[in-house]
Amino acid sequence: MVKWINNLQLECRIIKQECYNRRSNIKFFGVKDADDETPSDTEKKLREFLEKEMQMTSDDLEEINFERVHRIPTHPSGEKNTKKKTQPRPIIANVSFFKDKEFVKSHIKNIPKVKNMVLQTTSPTSLRWKRLEKLYIATQKSKTRKEESLLQHRETSH
Repeated sequence: MVKWINNLQLECRIIKQECYNRRSNIKFFGVKDADDETPSDTEKKLREFLEKEMQMTSDDLEEINFERVHRIPTHPSGEKNTKKKTQPRPIIANVSFFKDKEFVKSHIKNIPKVKNMVLQTTSPTSLRWKRLEKLYIATQKSKTRKEESLLQHRETSH
């Protein structure tokens, strides 16, 4: 039992570290894609998207510093290198400063609803599973306590 708790604590630490590492990331969906796109091409397309679709000024864009900008290697539908690509690969941009991330997020309202473009912050999917796992463990402990209490009550009443 002790080893399992230590493993759970270790997993929680890893998830916290992953959340910390991703806190400066923004994921963009719907920005046009090219197969031979380099990271610098991707950053140019992202800046064009920010200017045209999110209506940021070129002065504002010059102030935003991206540490890294790249596409997710595979397509959202799981397709790899097929000619029939339905959606462009998402872009992940790592901003240098929190204020820049908040500034970009404040312009979400400018994206027309009819466009299939989305912006979201990134967090590990394992975080959601860990939260569900903790909830399940807490529920099981509660059931066990209730059963033990019921057994004690039965023993003392006989």
